[in-house]
Amino acid sequence: MPAPQHLSITAALLAVRFPGIEADLRAVCGWLRVPTQECLNLILQNEPAARYRTGAREMEATYPEFPEEAARAAKIVALLQRGAPPWPLCVDDQDGFVMEGRHRVVAMIQLGHDPLPVLRIRRRESTP
Repeated sequence: MPAPQHLSITAALLAVRFPGIEADLRAVCGWLRVPTQECLNLILQNEPAARYRTGAREMEATYPEFPEEAARAAKIVALLQRGAPPWPLCVDDQDGFVMEGRHRVVAMIQLGHDPLPVLRIRRRESTP
């Protein structure tokens, strides 16, 4: 199996490629306890869907109790079926935790997407 392609990307370029993803990046700053997006190291790559299937199944199992979560995933499924480009999952590069994109991963796996677009994120060692 070929190695995944990696692309180091800035928050500004990411926002051009995925308009609106800035909200996810702001939330990630909170998860990682950094003040700004410039403090993040962002690597965009494709990863096997199998890596995220268990988490997607666990989330789907909560849908009877939380139907609003099911509705959010269904909305993403509909967007993807109409040809919208899939946004990447925002994943902590240290431990693989999906910080943002839990509904996206469910939708993409339901539709059989493989590989999945993933934005691996960690704190920068030093800020520019």
